[in-house]
Amino acid sequence: PPPLSCFSAVKDFVIIPLHTTPETSVKEIDELVEVYTDVKHRWKAENFIFMGDFNAGCSYVPKKAWKNIRLRTDPRFVWLIGDQEDTTVKKSTNCAYDRIVLRGQEIVSSVVPKSNSVFDFQKAYKLTEKEVRLPSCLSMPLSWKDELAWAT
Repeated sequence: PPPLSCFSAVKDFVIIPLHTTPETSVKEIDELVEVYTDVKHRWKAENFIFMGDFNAGCSYVPKKAWKNIRLRTDPRFVWLIGDQEDTTVKKSTNCAYDRIVLRGQEIVSSVVPKSNSVFDFQKAYKLTEKEVRLPSCLSMPLSWKDELAWAT
């Protein structure tokens, strides 16, 4: 018989990175559903991680726009970074631009609940905004049930 384990590892998954154009982020985030459908069909994939700088906050994606974004309204897409998070480096900005979104039962169930958080490099390493030199984002650690993964 196969060996028993407490946790199953996700062996096959697709990562879809995205860095939207701020002015068209609502449209680009919504169209990720089309990307998902196409890739799922072509590769017969079941588990997906969408991640990157979605510019998914503040004035780029106003609250009223969320109801028209299928990636958000379809409950099968699980958003790990909430709207209230600050994923920016600038002290003058407080927005959840960077996001991680999952789709697929196996990948969703492999994440330790509430293990995702924003890691603030600037604060942790006492860096200035200039020293951080990231486009506008922070890394988001995410604990899988069998290991730690880093998303940037």
